[in-house]
Amino acid sequence: MTGRYFRGEVRPGSPVTAEHINETERRTFTGTGAGNGVTMTRWGNSMLLRADGKQAGGGGVMVRVGRFVSLDADGDTMQVQLCAGGDWQTETTTVYKPFELQASWWQDETITFADGETRSFDDDSGALDVRYQRRATWDGGVSTETQEITEAYAVNGKLLLISDGEGHLMDMNVYGRHFAAIEEGT
Repeated sequence: MTGRYFRGEVRPGSPVTAEHINETERRTFTGTGAGNGVTMTRWGNSMLLRADGKQAGGGGVMVRVGRFVSLDADGDTMQVQLCAGGDWQTETTTVYKPFELQASWWQDETITFADGETRSFDDDSGALDVRYQRRATWDGGVSTETQEITEAYAVNGKLLLISDGEGHLMDMNVYGRHFAAIEEGT
């Protein structure tokens, strides 16, 4: 990958290193291959990615750093403080959980997995907290288990977030959070 910078001591065509990325507030890095170009621009602690020099939907894709505050009651979102210019913002921003952890994705749905097994998911008639729990049912309703998100979100835990270019942020799930059984039923 080679670099083209707005400011800095590295000349166009020089290799880009982590040092170069971290030492300058704003730089643009360009890589091309097989007719596709990707531009990555650093804005403080965020990276703005653009394919072929264009911004889809008027915004491109931005990767941000956030700090977890709380889960929202809707089961789909959470409150996060964003990092801006090296400091944490005092106000919170609504961020979506990864799709597979969002209650609207699994609530009252039957999902068929790659091995052909099907499971139905719900909140056990409201007995479970959809922010981080669900009930799985299979074998025609004979087998059930309560599941929770693991690894649990920790207050002040760092998150990598991605923007869809229209202002919606989502947790990239770099910690591999998923639902796992916490108790078994019959």
